[in-house]
Amino acid sequence: RCSPEATQGPGSGPGLEAAVSACVSVVRRLVHDGYAVEVIDSDGTVLAGRHAVEPTAMYIHAAVHRIAAKACVLHTHMPHATALCCLQDFELLMLDQNACRFHGRIAYDRHYSGMALEASEGARVAALLDGNKSVLFMGNHGVMVVGTSVAEAFNTLYYFERAAETYVTALATGKPLRTLSHNI
Repeated sequence: RCSPEATQGPGSGPGLEAAVSACVSVVRRLVHDGYAVEVIDSDGTVLAGRHAVEPTAMYIHAAVHRIAAKACVLHTHMPHATALCCLQDFELLMLDQNACRFHGRIAYDRHYSGMALEASEGARVAALLDGNKSVLFMGNHGVMVVGTSVAEAFNTLYYFERAAETYVTALATGKPLRTLSHNI
């Protein structure tokens, strides 16, 4: 669901209060206590619910569901992950054990060109999530995670933001970073 009503107010997860402007979509009907949920088809037609779907979210989420065959898509502007997306040649370095869980699972979109207002942009983004990629770093924008369920995608999102927080904190020291060996 992507609407202002779903993204304003206090966060409900530990340390995730800044996850404003979040978009969540799942293939199946989502029952969510406390918020209205829109059920839409792949063209963005509202089948149940009372709110229009934000167009940029529709283009990207629908394509990821359709092309990348992902059941759940979470897109947020988490503070630490988004900060890393704003760096030149951004990449999540393998600095700690938590970051290692994402080794080989991250796709990078270094071609931010503004709001996604065409289906072709959704197709381009979905194609980046091939194979075992479950995280998409969206340059100058934010992060998208995918999973087979809401629980799996949220778990990925939570630990990815923790890894990004460690990286940003390490960068803030101004000292050289010590990445883990590729043998680990």
